[in-house]
Amino acid sequence: MTEKAKKLGNEPIDSTVFEDYSNDVQVLQFQRGLSKREYFSSMAMKGIITAGIPNGIGCSKQEYAAHWGVEYADALLEELSKTERSWNEN
Repeated sequence: MTEKAKKLGNEPIDSTVFEDYSNDVQVLQFQRGLSKREYFSSMAMKGIITAGIPNGIGCSKQEYAAHWGVEYADALLEELSKTERSWNEN
């Protein structure tokens, strides 16, 4: 995986900022959500599990789903890290 794809994968899909005005001083507190890689992996795992996991794969079904979920997420991040394309391009 390229460094650009790794950086993209580590970005949160959503983060929340809390403002605290204790003692009349503004303090920003960040709560980080799932990374894009974690989110994409979980979505891929959902599809893999829904499609059905074959028997006799040499590992547990959980390990199979986790491994391939991450593989699919990494492939998506790799593709997304390439030069951005306009929606109007073919």
